[in-house]
Amino acid sequence: MLTIGNKGSLQIYIILLKYWLAGFLPVSLQNRRNDTMHIIKTMADIRRLKLAGSITQALAEQFARKMHRLQEELAPELDLEDFNLEMHGVFGVVETTDQDLSAIGLPPSFALLMPEWVSRLELAGEVYYVLYFMPDNDMVDQIYVPEPNMPENLRLWLAEQSIEPESGEEEPADAVHPF
Repeated sequence: MLTIGNKGSLQIYIILLKYWLAGFLPVSLQNRRNDTMHIIKTMADIRRLKLAGSITQALAEQFARKMHRLQEELAPELDLEDFNLEMHGVFGVVETTDQDLSAIGLPPSFALLMPEWVSRLELAGEVYYVLYFMPDNDMVDQIYVPEPNMPENLRLWLAEQSIEPESGEEEPADAVHPF
């Protein structure tokens, strides 16, 4: 049985519960398996991270374009807002304090990582390294590592990898503008 101290506390609890059920709690208040890595599965996740200042406008637009393309290919019957990457591979953004990628079920040590490929992406003057993992034949997880926030152990690991250049995607004429 849940006990709440007073009527004000109960009202706050009810408001937070409504936001949680609707998926609108700030990222910092959501239950995640990792305290820092940002996991993106839906357009709502992209909007939340952009509004919180956790990702740049350019990166939010890049994620939205990729999400739209994936939705058109994998689930054209769904609206973009209803599309979820969980079954297809998530986008992740590594933060400075991340020491591993266990938030998406990868090994605890960067030295044990085996991405399918690594690319370097430049968006609006910001550099990201993108690690692509295929947990199975139907999924590709994409992990974005902002260069300025890169943990030292990951920087050392990336220095040993073969890295392909990747360009930011140009916006098509019929582009979706979720922001």
